[in-house]
Amino acid sequence: MFAPYNKRSRLLPGGFFEVMSPAALRKSLADGLDIVCRLEHDPRYLLATTESRTLEINDDPNVGASYRALLPNTMAGRDAWELVRTNRLNHSSAGFMCLPGGDEWRREGATLVRYLKSVRLVEASPVSQPGYIETSTAVRSLAGQLGEDPDEVLALAQNGELRSLFMRTDEMVSATPGIEPAFVETRNQSEPQSDTALVTAMQANRARRYPSRRQPHGDELGQLVACNRANRYPRSTSDDGRAFYARVRNELEQNAS
Repeated sequence: MFAPYNKRSRLLPGGFFEVMSPAALRKSLADGLDIVCRLEHDPRYLLATTESRTLEINDDPNVGASYRALLPNTMAGRDAWELVRTNRLNHSSAGFMCLPGGDEWRREGATLVRYLKSVRLVEASPVSQPGYIETSTAVRSLAGQLGEDPDEVLALAQNGELRSLFMRTDEMVSATPGIEPAFVETRNQSEPQSDTALVTAMQANRARRYPSRRQPHGDELGQLVACNRANRYPRSTSDDGRAFYARVRNELEQNAS
């Protein structure tokens, strides 16, 4: 089985888990697009394809998706058979592309989980280590949902700090009409940063992206968003950093009065 449903994957690079829903592959399999099987996800070692009818995908909504491959009489095919026969290759992995709106990120206790609701399956392959091929695509999807800079979120993933984006209190804030209520996010100040240079660079980038005196926030939600951005990371030790946060707080006080 290459895609068990409603079960967490192993911990992926960046410090998050993935869970595939029973409906995640439904559209992809119905479309009939070609799916390939490769040894260890290596494009040089093609084993089977659905187009050539040498790869069969079986989708059981109660358990997960599995596959059966007719191996070719090639070096890759013979190697794959021998590795599987001797139980040296005993895992499988899915390669997929997430469809628009096809995933959802949640913070569950101390862990970050990505729920896959609709993906295009492109590969089902035997591997020595289960998991997924690419992490950067998932991280950029998270950045889009949070409205954050993709490069900043990718840098956090590389440092294992994605959970910091979901640090928040239990306080609900009122939203403007037409906007769903949201939680106030806040960084855990008691937890030291593992990379001071990264935090300083992100502070400088935020100061460039969000000038404090050009676009005042006229509603309560906007003020809270600006305040959250100002408070999420510890203050910079540079004069420019202190001046930036002072300007933001001064502007919020003026708008509140």
